[in-house]
Amino acid sequence: MSVLTEALGIKGFYTEIKPSPIHGMGVFALRKLYKGDIGVVEGYLMPSQMATVHSVYIDEDTVLEPYPPYRFLNHDAVNYNAELIVDPDEGVWIALTRDIEPGEEITIHYGEDWDNAEY
Repeated sequence: MSVLTEALGIKGFYTEIKPSPIHGMGVFALRKLYKGDIGVVEGYLMPSQMATVHSVYIDEDTVLEPYPPYRFLNHDAVNYNAELIVDPDEGVWIALTRDIEPGEEITIHYGEDWDNAEY
């Protein structure tokens, strides 16, 4: 069973959380989404010492622990189709970097530190 979500943003994203060929669960578009669409990433703030693998760093001391669907965004270093915008004073958004077709997974680049990590 999948979880349907609507993340409110400028136009609103319609997404589905389901198994991903990349890793675990992922976020998939239910309808065509367009380059430049923006969604607000909602969650709760906590000290950076309590960060999890899903956390988004706001600053050195604070992270945002995102609510679904954003906590299920998978990493793609080359073909990502969205990016996070972090403004410590205004919040966190996701912006699409290209059009996304229905059924396509929405991915972000986790950053250089993630690319260079040894597992």
